[in-house]
Amino acid sequence: MVAILLVLSAVILSLWEKQSDGELDFTLKLDKEQVQKGDDFQTQVILTNTGNYTFNVWELKHQISYDIHIYDSDESRIKYVGGVIQRIQLENDFLRKLNPGESIKSTKEFETEDWGTTLDRGNYTINAVYHTHFGENIWIPYWIGSVESNNVTLVVK
Repeated sequence: MVAILLVLSAVILSLWEKQSDGELDFTLKLDKEQVQKGDDFQTQVILTNTGNYTFNVWELKHQISYDIHIYDSDESRIKYVGGVIQRIQLENDFLRKLNPGESIKSTKEFETEDWGTTLDRGNYTINAVYHTHFGENIWIPYWIGSVESNNVTLVVK
């Protein structure tokens, strides 16, 4: 019985490791590069499988599988204080199969006030981080780790 459990454990572990070896690219785009002080802006994140085999990833949901970060001209991160979600553990239906070359996308609208105060006039660097981890109620193997997007500039006039 113990031998069977050890073999099953090894098989499951190898499946998880294969999932985590998947190659991902994470891209961030803005709907506009310049906004007036107090205006809203929209982000789009794109997660692409750049590897050679299919694996599972978490669905793209802000504050669950990715975060948006804004940095001022001094490269200091501005804390996000917009609405914070509460959630239960993720389950298998939160996974998306990602074939080689395939992408999933998500769009999110932000108010400049989501970062504590209205962003003052100036240039801001924005990026996104896609992240997954163990500890959810998911039993199907999926990619685990984090990947950072490109930087984009938002100009507040």
